[in-house]
Amino acid sequence: MPLPDRIPVKSSSDAGESSLTRVFVEPIELAELVERMLGFTGKDAALLQEVLARGSFVSGATRLRWEGLSISIAEAEQLLARFPGSDPHKVFDASKCTGAQLLEGRVPIEIPKEAAATRRLLRRRSFWDVFMELAAAKPLAYVDYSYKLRADRYCRELAVSETALLKEQASLLTHAGLAQYILENDFRTMELFTHR
Repeated sequence: MPLPDRIPVKSSSDAGESSLTRVFVEPIELAELVERMLGFTGKDAALLQEVLARGSFVSGATRLRWEGLSISIAEAEQLLARFPGSDPHKVFDASKCTGAQLLEGRVPIEIPKEAAATRRLLRRRSFWDVFMELAAAKPLAYVDYSYKLRADRYCRELAVSETALLKEQASLLTHAGLAQYILENDFRTMELFTHR
């Protein structure tokens, strides 16, 4: 029996103990449901098979429920084949970079391209330009493909002088809160995301 294209999914958000939770039922394409799970299951066919059979999945504050779907490992592998996987040989392409983050231990400082690429009045360069020059200065290590971000991740450690340069150039940012956060934190790693 072929897999269904769409399945009815109940969706509810955790609004806290004192609030009533609204439940929505909508038919969702099976591929879309699987895509939502990939951040948890990765390309593990057995784990995907288990989650689909269980009929529930929690993503952030949203709980998804459906009538358990029994599929074979081969069918799970066929579903997973539609999605990209990690490619350690993939070289960083700055033109496809859509975002980055600076890591201070495990705490990330998100650097969205839209916010960092905006130039201040009468400035020739943006913070994003400085960031991309720094990214190109030394090789980046391929980390993996993030299903949550839908992007390949690259990273490298920053020298003390590079951290100082980014702090010095934070004044190029038009987003004052982001600039202040960069100035106040001591980050050691840069991580960049590219979409395929």
